[in-house]
Amino acid sequence: AKLAAKMVEASGVDRILTVDLHADQIQGFFNIPIDNIYAQPVMIGDILSKGYDDVVVVSPDVGGVVRARAAAKRINDADLVIIDKRRPAPNMVKVMNVIGDVEGRTCIIIDDMVDTAGTLCQAAG
Repeated sequence: AKLAAKMVEASGVDRILTVDLHADQIQGFFNIPIDNIYAQPVMIGDILSKGYDDVVVVSPDVGGVVRARAAAKRINDADLVIIDKRRPAPNMVKVMNVIGDVEGRTCIIIDDMVDTAGTLCQAAG
């Protein structure tokens, strides 16, 4: 990431705008200003405007619980569900357990990053 930052700077870029930077520490790799904006407030506003009944927020892994809980609080203090998953190999996901009740409810999955969408597909299935 540090090398990529140096290459961007060498190309003449004098400021960077990011959306939901995966790791805030990446900002430290640059010697130019970085503006990181967050999509969650906009997404939560949209979710609330839909008027869904019986919403539950789903964290697709244990590592995302803090992020998902923060979203759940903003979505009318919705219940939280956690998916216990394993990765048998890179970009492969196996859902082991769903901790919480999702049957018949509107599920909002909050994940930090989507690469192949394997986690989202497994969580939804």
